[in-house]
Amino acid sequence: MMNSYLHSLLKDQPSDILLYTRDFFSSACKTVPLVLVGPSGAGKSTLLQFMMAKYPGVFEFSISTTTRNPRAGEQDGVHYYFVTREEFERRIEEGYFLEYAEVHGNFYGTSKKAVLDIVERGKICVLDIDVQGTLQVYRSGIDFNCMFITPPDLQTLEQRLIARGTEDSHRLQLRLHNAQTEIETGRLHPEIFRDCVINGELSTTIENFLSHIYRYYPHLKPNETV
Repeated sequence: MMNSYLHSLLKDQPSDILLYTRDFFSSACKTVPLVLVGPSGAGKSTLLQFMMAKYPGVFEFSISTTTRNPRAGEQDGVHYYFVTREEFERRIEEGYFLEYAEVHGNFYGTSKKAVLDIVERGKICVLDIDVQGTLQVYRSGIDFNCMFITPPDLQTLEQRLIARGTEDSHRLQLRLHNAQTEIETGRLHPEIFRDCVINGELSTTIENFLSHIYRYYPHLKPNETV
């Protein structure tokens, strides 16, 4: 954000630098991307749907690119951009992705252009990515808000994954193993994953979730203008 500020300052050359600085950062903070990270089955999608419904037109989901096959009902360009492994690897070499990772045997990635396009439309870009991807976003140097969504325990996570009915026993165990690894990795990086929401009882989860959202984006807090 500081580089963007200095670039804008040199370009615009305002007469009142203090006023310009206040307005710049007030506006910029309103569209800082939001990263929701956590194990598959932790409940990120549920919280994302709640947030989108509560604030229509404010947030926009960044559609990821993946090499996995579409699930029933999924559409290319709506749920994911589905590409071959060869195409994905070519895009990696071209520097196309802000972040990417190989998860459960498939590649997933977020393009730089997808994030930039959403920010330029004045919306908050939402990224639903894993721990590996979040570390890459952090290393890229861009500003972002990050919330780690985690289940109460691995037993609860296993029950949720079984209820989905989309995984065979082998892939179920793989997801549980990866979930444990993600949680442990998150604990090693408190500077990034300091904001954690344990997705247990829904009303409490939503209350905690919104408390972080209002801290990131004060202009969304009810009865408050920024």
